[in-house]
Amino acid sequence: MVSYLCCECNRRYKFDREITRLNCPISRCDGELELIGLGNEQPYLQITLDELDSVPKVIYKGEEIKLKQEVIFHWETDTSIPGGITIEIEHAEASNKHPKSKRIEERIKSHVRF
Repeated sequence: MVSYLCCECNRRYKFDREITRLNCPISRCDGELELIGLGNEQPYLQITLDELDSVPKVIYKGEEIKLKQEVIFHWETDTSIPGGITIEIEHAEASNKHPKSKRIEERIKSHVRF
């Protein structure tokens, strides 16, 4: 995979091969895409489910999330351009005698709450 960053809107894109002189595919953005990474980068998010009723294995930014309490992944599109995305991962952090609940939450495009 080859990673690119739009110099205008800062969106990231990945392609199967290196592409030269490519402009951002987002309408109203005239930015050029700059090469930022080649090769075997870690996936941003991996959710693996061995069976329908099993606990999902979640790897977020290269780190496995343990003690999961809730995992939500929602992606949708409304045109030929990728649409909104929601990632929510709630998990316990048992680093001491009193475990804490932590939440990872990311939203883009139409999923952003104001």
